[in-house]
Amino acid sequence: MIARMSNTGSKAWAKLQNLLISTLLVDIEVDGNDEKLPLPVVRNMAYASEAAQRKKAYEAEQNAYRKIEESSAACLNGIKGEVLTVSKMRGYASPLEEAVIKSGIEQETLDVMLDAIKESLPDFRRYYRKKAEILGHKNGLPFCDLFAPVGKSDLKFTYEGAQDYIVENFRTFSDRLAQFADNAFKNRWIDAEQREGKRGGAFCFNIFAVGESRILTNFSGSFNSVTTLAHELGHGYHGHCLKDESILNCNYTMPIAETASIFCETIITDAALMEATPAQAFAILETSISDAGQMIVDIYSRFLFENALFEVRKDHALSVDELIKLIIQAQKEAYGNGLDHNCLHPYMY
Repeated sequence: MIARMSNTGSKAWAKLQNLLISTLLVDIEVDGNDEKLPLPVVRNMAYASEAAQRKKAYEAEQNAYRKIEESSAACLNGIKGEVLTVSKMRGYASPLEEAVIKSGIEQETLDVMLDAIKESLPDFRRYYRKKAEILGHKNGLPFCDLFAPVGKSDLKFTYEGAQDYIVENFRTFSDRLAQFADNAFKNRWIDAEQREGKRGGAFCFNIFAVGESRILTNFSGSFNSVTTLAHELGHGYHGHCLKDESILNCNYTMPIAETASIFCETIITDAALMEATPAQAFAILETSISDAGQMIVDIYSRFLFENALFEVRKDHALSVDELIKLIIQAQKEAYGNGLDHNCLHPYMY
């Protein structure tokens, strides 16, 4: 009954949110012309080398989210309300307990990881403040410059060039891995184009019934786009290694899933460093630290936000203002003085 009802409950809300994001066009001025661009295109401008373009894209993105803030809040409230109800019905003490059990770890393990995150925060904050200083900011790093490139690097890739680069360097580890990636490219399992009507981000979905995977990315030509491709192909290869198992043996938890993907991402990063000029190596290493900050500091801010969200959602559906207040508080707690508190991301929820 729960599985059936979720099709008109949480899954329907999630589908609506994906539709809102994928069809959202952002009003932005580019090279003197007023344009309406897909959200992923504007979000990728966060990696632009020009500070004015990054700031303009950030402001345009925020303005676009205001068009769907109430609908997005309704989606989030609907999904989290269902999670609370079903989790309680199944006997879990909280949604967090359910998530821990489904991830195959102990609460003690999670607590140790969170302690390690907290211990690392001063180092990341020092990095963010140093990056802010390099970019000319005095009060920490504004969110619009969080992904700004530091140093001068000419690392740009065509999609075809990225394919060759990934396959060639995957082969340094395993011919089977390289063959899988080559097969995924040649059989067009990857949707990499930035276009209207497409959601942002990247993910991989393993289709057990046919023994194949499908990957979504938004390729922009940056080195980060290449490592993202490699990351998702790592997920796909994980699924490929399990395709001959029974369907009951092909599921795996999130901690296991990210091992294969980050490993493949690391192959590409290490290969690029081996042949990089000093300027390119500086840019690659800075991007690597930035990516680590996303996995540690930003994910921690989302953890704080979700914990607070569930507590309030037990009592009532949250308004847009309440959601913004919670996400801003979570960002302040996680990033500390590393970010400029006057320029955070109120619509990260």
